[in-house]
Amino acid sequence: MALPPISNEAIEILEESKDWWFKEFTEKFPSWASIIRGDTELFGIMAEWWAKNEAHANDGTPYQDLYDSLMNALTGSQWYLTQPDKLRDALILEATDPATYQYNLDENIRYAMDATDTMLGATFNDNFYMSLAKKALQNDWSDERFRRELVKEARSGKWTKSAPSSGRIKQSHDTIMNYAQQMLVPLGGQAWDLAWQIAEGTRDIDDAKDFVQGLAESRYGQWLDVRGLTERGMTLGDVVEDQKNVIADTLELNPEDVHMWKMPIDTLFVEGSAGTLTDLSLPEAGSDSGINLTEDLVQGEDVRSRRLMSTDDAREWAKSRPRYQTTRSFRDGILGLSGALAQTMGRR
Repeated sequence: MALPPISNEAIEILEESKDWWFKEFTEKFPSWASIIRGDTELFGIMAEWWAKNEAHANDGTPYQDLYDSLMNALTGSQWYLTQPDKLRDALILEATDPATYQYNLDENIRYAMDATDTMLGATFNDNFYMSLAKKALQNDWSDERFRRELVKEARSGKWTKSAPSSGRIKQSHDTIMNYAQQMLVPLGGQAWDLAWQIAEGTRDIDDAKDFVQGLAESRYGQWLDVRGLTERGMTLGDVVEDQKNVIADTLELNPEDVHMWKMPIDTLFVEGSAGTLTDLSLPEAGSDSGINLTEDLVQGEDVRSRRLMSTDDAREWAKSRPRYQTTRSFRDGILGLSGALAQTMGRR
């Protein structure tokens, strides 16, 4: 018959007075000592068994008979009947075959360390690896489940407050951020959320790109056919490439330093005749037809009284920036104007 679970009050009494039995129990069954310390119900089962069998433990009863009695008490308990099989078997293995248990635990710790380095490019506290390794043994995790739980634990903020500086999660983040910038979408911390989800296996990079495309469609869809554009393998960055280059030339910057995704919508889409991106025909490779990507793609029925800035708009906008006054072109223009005024005044 299964023994009833021991009461909390009894556990407290046993904890307070365990010196009278726990030391002797530990000497007889050292591998059980650390296990029952961490499990109140197991502690109670062992304490109750010891109270009934203490005399046999000291009267020369063969050790195997004692051990069989202990295991019978355990397997007949409510704890044994209600525990998940994997957890129960792992705890029993730890007590009955500590060498095998330790080998399996060490293998899991090595796996956790390798996976952490690969995914996060980081080293955590030893307790991080030990906690995961034990849970993996107790729940018989697959490699996929192990990685998912590792990422979830690393993301919890319990072990570090810093975002990964290298590893696959950082690579995913950078890929997503780069694509968002090409789609002219300010993404911010959502890029990290997506990167973590990819690492957990709940998303993949295509899902992340689709999410970015949805944001771009919400932001620019009244003027541009975003989905049509992406179906051709293009980005909004391709649409504004000419404008970006004009801004870079006017402000004497490298094009990489011109961030079109930071540009406000009211600047990017100026007052005027608006249109939607409907014509996706592109010049053939090597063609010198001179088709302007922006002019060809932004056409169609008027949606709002705005249109994508032209290269002339981009140049004028760049000239309105404070930086323009530091450029050689601006200074040359001022010098030229001064010379012209001087000549005019001289003629007078």
